[in-house]
Amino acid sequence: MNKIIAQQSKSSNLTNNELIKKITKRIDNFITDRIHNLEMGDALLKNECLKKLASEFSIVLEYKAADMFFIYDEPGKEILLEILETPSSPIKPIVSIPSPNHINRNEDTIKSFNHNNCIITICCDGVSRCSPKGEAPVNGFEASNELAQLLESEFRSNRLEKPLNNLKNILNSENNFEKIEKALKSLLRNVHQILTEIELDEARSATTLELTIELESENTPYLIAISYGDSETLLYNKTENTTTQLNSSLYKNGAQINKIEDLIGRQTLSRSVSTVQNYINGTGPKELGSLTWGKIDENSNMYITCTDGLTDALSKRVKSGSNVRLDKTFLNDLLKFSESQGYSDEKTAKFLTLIAVIVTAKPDDISVCTRHVSKKSDPNNVPSSPNIYPPTNCCRLS
Repeated sequence: MNKIIAQQSKSSNLTNNELIKKITKRIDNFITDRIHNLEMGDALLKNECLKKLASEFSIVLEYKAADMFFIYDEPGKEILLEILETPSSPIKPIVSIPSPNHINRNEDTIKSFNHNNCIITICCDGVSRCSPKGEAPVNGFEASNELAQLLESEFRSNRLEKPLNNLKNILNSENNFEKIEKALKSLLRNVHQILTEIELDEARSATTLELTIELESENTPYLIAISYGDSETLLYNKTENTTTQLNSSLYKNGAQINKIEDLIGRQTLSRSVSTVQNYINGTGPKELGSLTWGKIDENSNMYITCTDGLTDALSKRVKSGSNVRLDKTFLNDLLKFSESQGYSDEKTAKFLTLIAVIVTAKPDDISVCTRHVSKKSDPNNVPSSPNIYPPTNCCRLS
């Protein structure tokens, strides 16, 4: 069995030392279970992430089975190391890294920007399809990139301004739930209509969409998560040390419109990879997405918008077969440690991504945006953003 030696900075107290021991034990269990048939590119990437975890987070994971992780040298190494040193995005909370299986073409696209006092995060996981015979293969980045750019341009053109302003006016003042639900459905249908306008070759490329909108109604913050496919928004409560998955497609008997409070404490479906099939291709999505909404608290909440590269990595098998479920206990421990160290949104995103790369059993593109709930009345807490999304060969780990 691989042994892990955990070291923490002297400034950490006993509670943090105990927490990091718990985390490293969990990492050990993950890797012991998943290390068989490790490919060279994956081993090299894990090795580099182990080094960064030690140098930037003072967490040293030392493997005795060095021949498993540290001896690989192959043509892709120079490309990989160049990607790992790509300068960080000016949008601090975003981290995106390609799979070692295609290190020069990240098929995820992730954007986060402020528009009209809303913080909007667009996260797309491109899905590759078969190209017509004789044509060059097309990767999922084309779909994810095109959809993310289209959706951002529609936000910036104010096409969605009417349903958003309506929600700002009624969420915290309207006692009639039917009226609120009608306004939420209007937003969902408007987004859905935009998705039907994307121009893609249906047989060649498709994408998921996780759209997260943070807005205020009468100085009270609210979060809206719209989901197509298996990308997710995760809401962490640091007071309770709990995480709620807001993609209601992952729950049994999930309604089209869900309140966050109705999902707290519920358990998602055990699922194999890509169980959720409502992705977007050349004919648009197969069906209307799901929408989850609710009041959030700037003192206790942070949220993560991510592709399944993160959630699959942090999932554990249940019962038998290939069914997996997000290991919330492990994720909560990681986020609790991040909070105890006072990590910024950027550093938290990087920390989660490094851990995910190290423990994943299925190398995949990983894209993460973390945000503590901001008080929009303070303009210094709201980022002003240009168009931001990683190019095809970009990794945001430096």
